Amino acid sequence: MKPTQIDPSIDIGIRLLANQNAQVQRAVEDVDSQPVAYIAKMYARRFAVTADEAAAPAQLDYAAFIGTKQVFRHDYTKVGPELSSLLQSALRAKFSD
Repeated sequence: MKPTQIDPSIDIGIRLLANQNAQVQRAVEDVDSQPVAYIAKMYARRFAVTADEAAAPAQLDYAAFIGTKQVFRHDYTKVGPELSSLLQSALRAKFSD
């Protein structure tokens, strides 16, 4: 299953609950840190940059992914891939020679 096929209302509901419950918030932060770390490693390898240089783009990528699901929840399957493609083009321009 592709990330754009996931029902965004589930993630939105969990994040709303996390705003009201510290234990849920810690769990969400723990879960969020895992894909950010993976994306950072992927970008470090892909663009031959240091882990520190890859950290901010990884955070941006993941924040865009999460935010897109919330802001465009009714059009997410259309908007998500378009924004992802735009971000990838910007990252290639930044890190490629």
